[in-house]
Amino acid sequence: MSTFAESALISFQERWSEIDALVAAARVEQAGTTLHSALCRASVVLISAHLEGFIKAATKAIIEDFNTYCGFSQSPAVLRKNFVGFFVDSKSGAKAEQLESIFASKRAELAHEVFLFDDNKNPHQKMIEKVCRNLGVNNFFQMLHNSTLEDAFLDSSHKLAEIEKDLLSELQKGLSNFPYSLDLARFKILKIRNDKATLSSLWITYLENLLNNRHSIAHGNSFVNGLSHEEIEKMKSKAVILHYAFLLIVASELTAAKV
Repeated sequence: MSTFAESALISFQERWSEIDALVAAARVEQAGTTLHSALCRASVVLISAHLEGFIKAATKAIIEDFNTYCGFSQSPAVLRKNFVGFFVDSKSGAKAEQLESIFASKRAELAHEVFLFDDNKNPHQKMIEKVCRNLGVNNFFQMLHNSTLEDAFLDSSHKLAEIEKDLLSELQKGLSNFPYSLDLARFKILKIRNDKATLSSLWITYLENLLNNRHSIAHGNSFVNGLSHEEIEKMKSKAVILHYAFLLIVASELTAAKV
């Protein structure tokens, strides 16, 4: 059975090629020229936009898969609880249980919008963590800590390409059928069950730097390009790895979640 998650993955591989085209054009321009600066600055804005877009598209695709193959009553309890909690306080006991029963009897479908952040919010740490919590993952950035994905910060182009390739391979294989079959251990991603505050993370620092650069450009705070096309290329690779990690962890955790 093909999946919506697999289709979303394919779609975004094509979107990321827009950044590749901008970087390729910048590479042949002399650094410091107006065109080189414009290409690099445009790339930063697109990287941020694509990361936000993928989180939304991946969430929608995963919810569509559970609607299609499980239906409301057989979807993971965490999805049902958080969906019901959008309409009534999930701690309201009998009222929440009654509404969940009504949804099940009416064969309601989960709406992906319930699990996302607002359209006018950027994909900063707290927003990504909020979406992850809504989808049953409480410690997204902690799960990345000490995983092999942190090798992305060795800043080796070869290592970045290797991590991207390995993640893509795992996702292509694991999302091709439902239920998903994904291996977090392959990347030394640990399942953390406590709700401790998120530790400082290289991925959080990366995300903050990306968004600071994006805001500086989008809001007209800086008209000078401070990044080379080589740095943009690495920034894009890290964004791809981060969005692959989001899809990998959320899909894996929901597959293992209790109904």
